[in-house]
Amino acid sequence: MDEGYMWKLSSGRIVEKELLKLGNDLVFEHAIHSFILDVEDELIMEHFTEKELEEIEGTTIPVVPDISDEIDNFLSKFLGKTNLNEIRQIIKESKFGESTSVPMATRKNKKVKRKPGERRKIGRRGDWTLRAVGNGNKDEFGAGERINWDKDARKNIQTIGIIHEGLMMSLVYADNPKGYVCRFRRSNHMEVPDTAEKFDSILSILASVLIAKGTESDLERKITIRCLHAYQLR
Repeated sequence: MDEGYMWKLSSGRIVEKELLKLGNDLVFEHAIHSFILDVEDELIMEHFTEKELEEIEGTTIPVVPDISDEIDNFLSKFLGKTNLNEIRQIIKESKFGESTSVPMATRKNKKVKRKPGERRKIGRRGDWTLRAVGNGNKDEFGAGERINWDKDARKNIQTIGIIHEGLMMSLVYADNPKGYVCRFRRSNHMEVPDTAEKFDSILSILASVLIAKGTESDLERKITIRCLHAYQLR
């Protein structure tokens, strides 16, 4: 690694070198061996000072788009609602249409013959695709684009995941704010309500998921409606 690209903190310490020191002292495999820095990890919290941790966590956080005003206004209709019949009525009055199932469309078109000279349709092109090997299937788990170490592009890239634990849910964020480090952060835990009296909490979960997906408003509406339908039918 080129030290000129490494993440130097205001204290003068270099994050990559500190992670290397920590990793060399461990007798078990840890995320820091891959330069993955979990700001809530006990080893990290003990090794760095409070000021350094604040700098690490607050550096160059990618901008997350807000949900559209239309969805925000729609979700606000459910604030304070605890009567399931009233909730169902609001959902019933919100008709945004139905979306097409991509796998179903693929199956329906699978046997369609192409015209002479017509090229086979392909999906979105990327610089690389992560696929399973050795199982005979063509399972794909991810794709990527090369950015040639462009620091302005790197600091705006963020991978978001969703962790489900029973009725609990949280979002996790991985990004590359500086240097060779992958920073790992978590949201607060959110609980899916199990009674109508706690219905308001589902609204923050829906908003968080929609923000994480960064979807366009039409798809946002369909996702929101489907999630609300699934909840009120429980």
